[in-house]
Amino acid sequence: MELLFSVGRHLGIAVAKLRSDSEARRLSLLDERNALAYELHDSLAQTLASLRFQVWMLDDSLRPDATSQIPSTRPTPSYASYCAGGPHQRP
Repeated sequence: MELLFSVGRHLGIAVAKLRSDSEARRLSLLDERNALAYELHDSLAQTLASLRFQVWMLDDSLRPDATSQIPSTRPTPSYASYCAGGPHQRP
């Protein structure tokens, strides 16, 4: 009888370990997915900020009062705040 209890205990431990390993694998996959999503979000945000800047520069170059000078590609502090979600109007 004691042998059956011992076998049952070992089977219970094996099942618990299998569940624990499965949960650890699942959590590892979730962590990896979250890391990839974060990187994708950052990359997309950078691309959108760049496109917003290019549209801003194009808009400035198409204005009738635009000079024939090549516009500076350095963002100004006001543009930096615009990209950071500040007011959506240019100064």
